[in-house]
Amino acid sequence: MMKTEWLINIMMLFFLFSLSACGYHLLGKEVNLPGGVSKIYVEPAHNKTMEPGLEQIFTQGLLEFMHADGRVQLAKKENADAILKSDLVELNEIPVAFDRYGRATLLQISLRAHSVLIATRENKKLWDSGSLIEREEYPVGDDFLQNDRLRKEALNQMSQRMSRILVELLTSGF
Repeated sequence: MMKTEWLINIMMLFFLFSLSACGYHLLGKEVNLPGGVSKIYVEPAHNKTMEPGLEQIFTQGLLEFMHADGRVQLAKKENADAILKSDLVELNEIPVAFDRYGRATLLQISLRAHSVLIATRENKKLWDSGSLIEREEYPVGDDFLQNDRLRKEALNQMSQRMSRILVELLTSGF
């Protein structure tokens, strides 16, 4: 009984210290973007693939991530210091697993994209992402509607991951 009370007191003490301690703080939400940029307009992505609506999925995912992340200040085009332009260059799909009849049961979809940050006043390229590639797998079966839903989900997941990578590349190293 005595050891239990002692253990509870020690745990309470650690809890109180954790509440009152200074702790470490992250560097905040301010970042140094290239060219003194503070406000960015995200232009809708240019879809060079044959996938209808991919530009909407990608742009929406990018805007949602940037808004949630908070390190980059989003602005309307007329108020922005720079424009982030993205091209969805290539979308490929390959089967990676098959059933005993040779039908695909798992597909891998891969997206290649490229983004640049352009200063609005000088129309000068400030930053280039290089070629970004993301992949996602999704199961397929006999239900066309289910396959379509899973494909859209995979495209969504890829776009979200690519958005995170894009923002990390944009906000690091300057």
